Amino acid sequence: MRDEDLLEALGLELPRVEKPLVPSAAQEPGLFAQLDTPQGRDLIQTHLKLHFRTKNVRADGNCQFRAIAWWRYGSEEEHRRVRREVYDQLVNDPHILRLGGSGENWFEVDDGVYGPPERCLDDGLFGNHATLQAAANRYHARIVYVDNTGVPQAVDPCDGTPPGEVWYLRWLDHTHYMVFERVGDAY
Repeated sequence: MRDEDLLEALGLELPRVEKPLVPSAAQEPGLFAQLDTPQGRDLIQTHLKLHFRTKNVRADGNCQFRAIAWWRYGSEEEHRRVRREVYDQLVNDPHILRLGGSGENWFEVDDGVYGPPERCLDDGLFGNHATLQAAANRYHARIVYVDNTGVPQAVDPCDGTPPGEVWYLRWLDHTHYMVFERVGDAY
């Protein structure tokens, strides 16, 4: 079955745009206009199935930073650079950090466990929603991640500026991030 036939059978239509190196939010507006609806989620799931494949990154506790580095810099080996930039965003972004009891800024380092933002610099410390939001803010990117349920979730910059790029991540078993890598002439 051809891609077009599958889309027609599902009653879906993907936008046709020139092939970008990294998808931009402006090129894929229809994919995200209704992300909170079942139809919008189905459209993104179909888009990912047709045009992307999963690319693994090293599972060493740095996988979220590796996946972001792959999209941002083209190599997962830039994860330390991303970790530093995300840390810089964490300590300067009032939308992410919580005020700790001692008056210091803290962020969630594990479910319900908070620590100082310097913990973000610890090699091997898992990234979480705070670091994902910091990355979206820092790089002005829409980060779409899909977990085991297959339901896509989008993290947009929270400063009100429209995102410039769209990065797709796979969040496997809520423990490991991977990259959705575009396949060939996806568009």
